[in-house]
Amino acid sequence: MKQSIAVLSLIVVLLGSVVAPASADPVGPSIGPVCVTLPPFANLLVLFIYPVGTNHFGLVGRDIGVGFRAVSGSVFLSGSPTQAFIGLTLHARDGAFNSTIGGGNLSLTTLTGPGFARAIDGGNFTFTLTVVTCPPGATADTDDVAVGDQADGRYLP
Repeated sequence: MKQSIAVLSLIVVLLGSVVAPASADPVGPSIGPVCVTLPPFANLLVLFIYPVGTNHFGLVGRDIGVGFRAVSGSVFLSGSPTQAFIGLTLHARDGAFNSTIGGGNLSLTTLTGPGFARAIDGGNFTFTLTVVTCPPGATADTDDVAVGDQADGRYLP
């Protein structure tokens, strides 16, 4: 239920910003956690989204599905029906996981859309961005991604 409220809040805030006048300053706290999977891969991104301009949002979080890496990026809204154009970076960690840069188009109607990525080692990947319900424990804030990691590779809670 809590995740449904977070997803609904995301849609309301994102759509509300589309109709705001160009001179309006975005207001409000960050939205999240919002969880996104990248099928066919095992990544599970736990994201917090915050306004930075008209129809423009930043995002921070972590990938709790693969490598517990920090994630950062931007979201731009455009079109009718509204699409979220997402660019993100899954940051390298401990030399075991390369940085991966990618993005995609997410329909705010279906909460899915096509995505692509390129790893620093040259691998190219396609996937489907899909908003999902966050698992228990994924709702802790992600301020820890800048702090460091534990011996087991997970970022501090």
